[in-house]
Amino acid sequence: MNNKITNNIFKFTIKKTTICKRKQILREKFLKLRKQIKSQSYQQKSKQICQYLKNSSYFQQASKILFFASQKTEVNLWPLIKETLVKSEKKVLLPRVNKNDTLQIFSINYLSDLEKGSFDILQPKKNCLKVKPKEIDLILLPSVCIDKFGNRIGYGKGFFDRFLLLTKALKIAPIFQCQLSEKFIPEKHDVKIDLILTEKGWINTF
Repeated sequence: MNNKITNNIFKFTIKKTTICKRKQILREKFLKLRKQIKSQSYQQKSKQICQYLKNSSYFQQASKILFFASQKTEVNLWPLIKETLVKSEKKVLLPRVNKNDTLQIFSINYLSDLEKGSFDILQPKKNCLKVKPKEIDLILLPSVCIDKFGNRIGYGKGFFDRFLLLTKALKIAPIFQCQLSEKFIPEKHDVKIDLILTEKGWINTF
């Protein structure tokens, strides 16, 4: 291997390491910021985000919607999930994590169709109806932070980045305003988000 190739590999490795470290710093910063939202404000902001989403043409025109099972300080989507199950003909989809760290998507009819999975996150039971990625119309993504260009930082496992390569569904990230980040350099495998939704409204990343 000649010196030029060796140097290029070294520079690429350093750059990748720097990007990863920067993302981890941002991940820790925004997780901390999100935890600081007070309970009453958290519920009000989550309710406003769900209202914006429910009233949008993106949501209304979608037949099969992939939600995420909100936990801890994430935007609380559970009221909208319950309402959609009871009052709508739309299909409510949720992800299930496989042992090989990939996602499978299932349709649920009732909350009793869920069980605790990895990290105690609720996920569909194996006997639920499996849905192919290409069948999904709309995907709601859990996120730690996002910049205004649609670059997303998740929890570091890469579940959704790998899954998003399999679908052309519209990608929306419901987050709190405090999770909007300054621009950062994504990694090559990172998939951009189409739209960001906060308690203050929509942000188009196109």
